Parts: sequence; structure tokens; C-alpha cells
Amino acid sequence: MLKTHFPYAEGGLDAALDALEDDAVFLEQYARTEYKKIKGETCTPVEFWKTQPRALIHRLLRLWLSELLNSDFIPDFDMMERFCSAIHSPENEPKHILSAGLGENKIAVRSGQVLFVSPSPPSVCWDYRKQPRIQWGKYALSAELNDFSGSIPKLDDKFSTVFDADEFPAVIRVEAWEHADKMIPFDAKTPKNMKKIFTDAHIGSAERFQIPLFKNADSSVVWVPGVKHSDFAKITNQTRKIVSFRAQEDR
Repeated sequence: MLKTHFPYAEGGLDAALDALEDDAVFLEQYARTEYKKIKGETCTPVEFWKTQPRALIHRLLRLWLSELLNSDFIPDFDMMERFCSAIHSPENEPKHILSAGLGENKIAVRSGQVLFVSPSPPSVCWDYRKQPRIQWGKYALSAELNDFSGSIPKLDDKFSTVFDADEFPAVIRVEAWEHADKMIPFDAKTPKNMKKIFTDAHIGSAERFQIPLFKNADSSVVWVPGVKHSDFAKITNQTRKIVSFRAQEDR
């Protein structure tokens, strides 16, 4: 019927479909190029999203969430509507975007950032003498006890630390950051709020809840891997045994 009344329609439709397919390929390639700017980041600038064409936002959101969730994720129409509304809302109106496909994760839009927020790993009481290795969230934590040789072991980076084993508790709490947490940094005399320490270290609000905090019995923070060492149980001339800790982030 179509061919009878419109003899040239079939060729026109084929050409239109070819053009649409070419457009889709171009958009996908362009989206992957743009995605490199935020690849692997859980905290991304709102401005990055606001400057993208709507047709590109869907593809970028798919790529971003698929990588962070480690599985294919395709945002539906409702999620796209809420996401676009959130990134264009006033900065003083924080938004949270939930979706069944995100599980317990969520997207938060606040303070000029689009954040992928995962639930914090649960608190654990770690008897590192009996169990020298544990997994906490994305961090593999290990401990090692040794006699003190008289010289302080050289630390490779902020992801390793050492304490006087006789002054350090046999069981340490490992848990996520809470707003009231404080630490006495190494060579300091007074406690400092962990929020200020994180801010000074340029660690975003979403990432803070995924970093393990080592706490002693009175809930004071004694070490934050990759961020700060404390003044607690430091090595002195009286030290006989040491305990070394290391945190290895899974990639």
C-alpha cells in the first residue's frame, strides 16, 4: 500500500533510518569522549552535566552509573526527568535521586556537585592479633606485630602507619566517619574535628563515608588511612613492640 501510493517513500525511510543510526553512533562516540572527564569519579561537577545536551546526558548517566555499579544500568524516563530537574534546581535545595536499579545507592545533588553515594560499610571490632587481615568496604586492612629494633620503620605513604603495640588496644574499632568525630593529629596537642581534616585534605563529602576510621575505646580517631596519622601510642625510647597497619584500596 505504502509503495503504491508513495513510490519513493521506501527509499526515503531507509535513508532516514540510516541517518538516525549515524546520529546514534556519533552521539555514543561523543558521550564516551566526554565521559573520560568524569570516569571513575563519585563526585562530579553539576556544571559538567548542565552544559551537556539532553540526548547526551542519558548516555553519560548510563556510562557513569554502569561503571560505579559494575553492571549495566539504563536510566528510565522518570529517573532522567528527576535528574535533569535536580541539576537545574537552586544550589541551596539539595536533591536525592533514588531508583530500584541503584539498590541502596543514591545520587545526591548538592553544593554544586553530583554525587554517587553508597551506604557506609558496617562498624567492626577488629582483633588484629588473631585476625591480621580483614576487608572493610573497598579497603583491605592488614596488621603486623614486631619487636622494636630501635629505629622507626619508614612509612611508604599515608596508607601505612605504626604504633607502640603495648600502648595500642588489642581490639580496634573500624567504622565510617561521623560528624562528631575528632582526632589529635601527630605532633598536635588539641583535638581537631574530622570534618575540618577531610576538608583540608580535599576529600568530598560522599567519599568521606567510605574511608575507614580507626577508633580506640573512647571513640577518638587514631588513624585515617590516606588522610592523617594521630598522636596516639606513638613510638618512644621506651617502646618494645610495634604494630604496623596498612590499608590497600581495591581498584
